Amino acid sequence: MTELTHLLVKRFEQVSEDSFNKGIDWYDQANEYAASIKDKYSLEQSASVISHLSPRTRWNKNKEAAAQVIAGDIHSTGLFSSCVNRAILALGTNDPLSTFNGKKTTSFVHNILGNHDYVTLDSWMLSITHPELTIKERNNFLKRSGKYDLISDCFRYAAKYVDLKPAQLQSILWVDIRGDHA
Repeated sequence: MTELTHLLVKRFEQVSEDSFNKGIDWYDQANEYAASIKDKYSLEQSASVISHLSPRTRWNKNKEAAAQVIAGDIHSTGLFSSCVNRAILALGTNDPLSTFNGKKTTSFVHNILGNHDYVTLDSWMLSITHPELTIKERNNFLKRSGKYDLISDCFRYAAKYVDLKPAQLQSILWVDIRGDHA
């Protein structure tokens, strides 16, 4: 077991029961939410909208903005215009998954759609795996060649060790580290 995988297992063993209970089904609940707002669109399209709007957005605001965009209200989301534009693009195609190019948002949409082998990594996850990094450094770290895949693999190994799916381990740790800030 690598040092990073061991760190993830140790961190998992320290999560509260509340974080475990909230995190274990987090992506199933996100899938249910995507289904509830899809209107005339497919589940892939509504999940894609949620994922495209997610960068630097708290979960409740993300859900609210996704519902607004799907309802056609694109002007009052208060989010980055580039994210809103990608969300609109996903609604206008029969292949919304083709509108992704970043690993975080690609992983996030697959997790929402029920593929729990992908691992969604963000600066919160890096605060666990690389606590020595500043917030600014975390924001750029995952863009370095091979880093996202390396950390994702460590999550997969750690998840197997604790008998969870990779996305479940990630969501449990995410809920625990974010606390009331989710």
